[in-house]
Amino acid sequence: MENPLPPHTPLQFLEQLLGSPDPKREPFVWTVEPTKQELSQQLTTATRSMEHMNGLLHETEATNALLMEQVTLLKSELRWLERNREREDEGTPPTARRETPPKAGRKPT
Repeated sequence: MENPLPPHTPLQFLEQLLGSPDPKREPFVWTVEPTKQELSQQLTTATRSMEHMNGLLHETEATNALLMEQVTLLKSELRWLERNREREDEGTPPTARRETPPKAGRKPT
């Protein structure tokens, strides 16, 4: 009796056949390895993207530093205004007050 299967096809057990996915329902996906040129282009694109993101990060860090300086200055201004309001509430005459608002870059004393 002649074997109906090609000579190099391994025989599968019934359990394997029952547990395997139906080839008619799942499409076959070819896996093609990218060429050296495609890999080089992907690397170039990824490098440009990384450089762009790095530039955005530096800009964001610089903006953040400026904003932190502004926050510090605004907090100082608020403290100054609160101290003046407290003095006014206490009834201190305006001529007795000689404090001026803090200047940018100088810490209040």
